[in-house]
Amino acid sequence: MKVTCANCGKSLDYAIAKNFEGRVECLGCGALLWVVAVAGELEEIRICEGSEVSKPSEVSKPSEVSKPSEVARSRKKTIAERDIGDITIAEKDIEKSWKEWNVDLFIKLEDFKRLVKQTYLQLAERAKKGKTIFYSELEVFDELKSTFGDGSARVIGFVVGACSEAELQNGRPPISAIVVEKDTGNPGQGFYGLTGVPEHINYDAWEGKGIHGEVIPIDIQATRLEFWEQKIKEVHVFWRDKE
Repeated sequence: MKVTCANCGKSLDYAIAKNFEGRVECLGCGALLWVVAVAGELEEIRICEGSEVSKPSEVSKPSEVSKPSEVARSRKKTIAERDIGDITIAEKDIEKSWKEWNVDLFIKLEDFKRLVKQTYLQLAERAKKGKTIFYSELEVFDELKSTFGDGSARVIGFVVGACSEAELQNGRPPISAIVVEKDTGNPGQGFYGLTGVPEHINYDAWEGKGIHGEVIPIDIQATRLEFWEQKIKEVHVFWRDKE
């Protein structure tokens, strides 16, 4: 669905359901927009309170431009501007996950790339602070929840999983280790399906065979938690000095 930003006027396509109410981020100026769609028609687009940012036309006027450092502090950074040092996530790695996991059954490639990049940068910012994050705190959560309903958990899993697979492809720790379920404080079961998870605790060895939750042997559950806790430490150590 095409959404025109109420702040900068840029028009972009978003993977929004016919009936949607929630936040989306303008990839042009970084403003958070509250969008309401009913039966495929946009009913409301407004800037979320407190997320107003300078319009590109205003920033570009020489007579009105503040010093670069002042401009950076005066507005919310767009996805492309968020500073995570020299670390990047390659589109080819995102596309690899999209193809291998058949994500095309759920979402277009360009939309998936946007969601993964947005999530990756949010996770990197959280990792630098040595913290974890709930699935419900992800910036893309509301959009995907509204679009996919009860099926959103699977798509969110694809998004955070793609972030980790891209990291692993480049010799970095799986950043989705810091994403946890609010009820348990543990990662989703999909975390154990990532590349590099030991075979005896891998998703395919258990959930992939229909064995879930408490049915999984206690020693396997304990080994999984040890593995996950180690990966959290690796993620936090890696990102700690990436200022």
